[in-house]
Amino acid sequence: MPNADCTRNCWIAGGLTGLLVLIFTSVIGPLRWFEGLVLGLVAFGIMGAFLVWLICRGRPAEDAADWHPAHHDTTPAEDMQLQPRGIQSQAAEGFLGAAQSAPTPRVAPSGDAQPVPPASPTDSGRNDIYGGSGDAGQADDLKQIKGVGPKLEELLHDNGVTRFDQIAGWGDAEIDHFADLIGRMGGRIRSDDWVAQARALARGEDTEFSKRVEEGSVY
Repeated sequence: MPNADCTRNCWIAGGLTGLLVLIFTSVIGPLRWFEGLVLGLVAFGIMGAFLVWLICRGRPAEDAADWHPAHHDTTPAEDMQLQPRGIQSQAAEGFLGAAQSAPTPRVAPSGDAQPVPPASPTDSGRNDIYGGSGDAGQADDLKQIKGVGPKLEELLHDNGVTRFDQIAGWGDAEIDHFADLIGRMGGRIRSDDWVAQARALARGEDTEFSKRVEEGSVY
């Protein structure tokens, strides 16, 4: 659980312990009320501090701006094995990159078979498979998605993700792939619901977080 909730719950448990000590020592037991109160406060402090130390001492919450990408050890061939089959396979190919092999020359439609030079990378953007309305070179400000800081935006750009409509079309396969690339903060894709945010932003709508980014109050 988040640190703030965990700490609050631990102190509530400590308070209940102190109350029980007060009841058993002064209400039921032989001690006077102020003596029981002192023992109850001592029990509250000791139990609350102990529970906080025992349960809530994990890693503090980390902001997306402080994130650093995890080292990715897989090869391009291993990445291709993550490609799903079926409707989303083309989208996955856009994320994972084409197979590392020599391009197959195209053949002229008539006459002697003459090799035609492969299409230049500028002929078709890497992410045209998403069918976005904008030009493939027009990048959106992905930092308007809550959970995407400057470093995460750079990682997404390096992997061909530059527009809201691309993230809006992610399925489980793409989410799992990018969660693996991101590392320990990959769970924020689902916890912050990047896909729902991206769908709203792709429709031209503003979110509360995107307004703060545009105002310059976040980064």
